[in-house]
Amino acid sequence: MDDLCFYATLVKYPILPLALALTITWLIFVIKNRAEIFPLKFNPKKEFLLGVMLLAVIVGNLAIYGRNLLTYRAITPPCTQILTEEECSLSPYFRRYQETALENKLTPSIALDQGYPDPIT
Repeated sequence: MDDLCFYATLVKYPILPLALALTITWLIFVIKNRAEIFPLKFNPKKEFLLGVMLLAVIVGNLAIYGRNLLTYRAITPPCTQILTEEECSLSPYFRRYQETALENKLTPSIALDQGYPDPIT
């Protein structure tokens, strides 16, 4: 489950609150049941290595997402906030967004009123 959350955060940012809740729930469960879950004693070197790896993952996520939040006020900022318009125009994703994106994002009810297909059925 944690792998799913990790990979989903690389693609979509709406999964971040869910990933945070799942991680906190998982940590609470592991801490409460650590005697039953981890009856084996690990080598101190392995524990240290695992701790360093965990710290590296946490620092990496904070470096990516935290910096974006502080600098751009968004988890995934638009291309034009990071690069110039000319540099962004080289990206096929940016060009597709410029050609096909709506001026204002639609809510589901407005989309249904305008004749778009129902996302649920």
